[in-house]
Parts: sequence; structure tokens; C-alpha cells
Amino acid sequence: MIRSVKSPRRLDTDSIAENIVAMELLRRYPKENIYYWKGRGEVDFVVVDGDEKQLIQVCWDMKDSGTGKREIKALMEAEEELGSSSKLILSMEGTEMEEGIENSSLWMWLLGGCGKGP
Repeated sequence: MIRSVKSPRRLDTDSIAENIVAMELLRRYPKENIYYWKGRGEVDFVVVDGDEKQLIQVCWDMKDSGTGKREIKALMEAEEELGSSSKLILSMEGTEMEEGIENSSLWMWLLGGCGKGP
């Protein structure tokens, strides 16, 4: 279906991954607990569960250093404004933890193997 409305040469893989995460978050939490944050950067999802918050960035490919820096900078800025939060980046490959940010592959998170929530 996606290919019927998008060019077959270029799919917006980041948007597809974000939609997958949004659907899973709506399955796990009430919609009132899921937010979007925008400052100078953007954080795809802020999940609030009681006093705990989890900031989640979603991207298809973290191998591009510009993408990684942008995602990390947005998470750090949001944490500074919102207070102490756990931070998670979901991507297709998953990478090691850095700067206090958990990085995981999207498929592992979907199976409940990491970043289960605030």
C-alpha cells in the first residue's frame, strides 16, 4: 500500500519506523501518556508514567554521524528542559550506549527486549 502512494524509488523509512513505534506505544500506554517535544531540536516521543519519563528518538540509520549527533543533541536538550528522564534511541541496527542514552534495534524493542518504559 505504501508503494501505491509513494515513489517506489524512495520510501521515507524514518516515518515508517516512527509510525511503527507510535502504534506500539499506543498499545503499551494510554494515549494521554504519549507526547512529542520540540525545542531547538525535536524528540519523537515522550512517554510519561507517573513521575517517570522516557524520551524516545526513532531513526532508520544511525551510521550517519550527523544523524546521531542531531538525535543525541535533541534528547539532551529535552532532558534539560523536562528534568531527569531515561533516554532511548531506536534504529534498525542498534548501537552501543553512549552519553547515558540507551540505543537499541527497533525489532528488539518491539519484542520487549529493552527500553520497556519509564
